[in-house]
Amino acid sequence: MRWMVMLFFLGVCYADDLQDVLLRIEHAQKGAESYVARLVMTSYEGETKTGQAVLDIFVKGMELSIARYREPLLDKGKAVLQRGQDYWMYFPKTRQSVKISARQRLFGDANTGDIVKPPLLSIYTVQCLSNQGGVDVFELIAKTPSAPYQRILLWWNNDEGKIVREDFYTRSGVFLKRARYLSHTKVGNYFFSTKSEITDGIQTNRRTVIEMRDIQPKELSERMFYPEMLGSLPAF
Repeated sequence: MRWMVMLFFLGVCYADDLQDVLLRIEHAQKGAESYVARLVMTSYEGETKTGQAVLDIFVKGMELSIARYREPLLDKGKAVLQRGQDYWMYFPKTRQSVKISARQRLFGDANTGDIVKPPLLSIYTVQCLSNQGGVDVFELIAKTPSAPYQRILLWWNNDEGKIVREDFYTRSGVFLKRARYLSHTKVGNYFFSTKSEITDGIQTNRRTVIEMRDIQPKELSERMFYPEMLGSLPAF
């Protein structure tokens, strides 16, 4: 049923395999089926660096992700779990996990849902707005108030199979921020974004650069993706 709805909306833009286009967009957000990686987030005001955080990333398919802090020292050991549309934050001092929102700020201008992304096509309806010069613009409208953003405009380079840009809005149309996707790497049959930059919608001199490094395909057990397991994650 999900694909039937998507294909209806996207028919105005595509004559090729629409299901493949949608899969490539989703994989550009999440990458390989099962892997670990190192994530570096650096915040700036103008050209001045204002902070940095380093996280371990664990991903298993579209439904399961974990981000665990390595740096700064104050946050070391904290972890964010994503299971479908639900999120938890683990606090090592109390050894407790607390349910949180996808909109909770993680670092700089990046929210939880920007780093450990939910399954995009499960929580948004999609409409193709335009197709010019090989770049398509999609409008994504949230199906639920708990989605990271209520409205997203997404630019997709269909010729290269790469995500280019996203603009994020409230339901009423207030512009929140912009993500530009600067570098990609091929993982399997898909191009995965490995470097992006998020710019605040109001304070445009504020930005956060996000880099995915040391991506290693790794078979991960589904058992680790539960709130009670976040205190015993493996090292890598």
